[in-house]
Amino acid sequence: MTIQIGSEKIAHAGNIACIAPKSQVLPADPGSSILCPEMHAIKQLGQLNQSFLLANCLWSAVASGYMIYGWRQRSLIPFLGGFLMMGVSWFTPALTMSAASIAIMFAVWWLLKQGY
Repeated sequence: MTIQIGSEKIAHAGNIACIAPKSQVLPADPGSSILCPEMHAIKQLGQLNQSFLLANCLWSAVASGYMIYGWRQRSLIPFLGGFLMMGVSWFTPALTMSAASIAIMFAVWWLLKQGY
């Protein structure tokens, strides 16, 4: 008696199959997301590049510093600035993330200088 542990194929985007009615014709590309919209999200995971990860790490660290500073000083402007920078670092590409984070830092500085 043999016991098989695991699967015969390695689980990755090309081998993950969705349940589809047998009447539908399968596309030629096994990784196609026509029948399985969830496949699109799996394919997107492989598109993270080095510049995005580096910028995300940098601006998330700066944003967390702004949030901690705002929290400790009981100042809403730096806290919200850090919160916005954190959101920008999660949802935008690297160049846009850097430009938006610099703009948010300038806006926080300007608002504090104005006395808010």
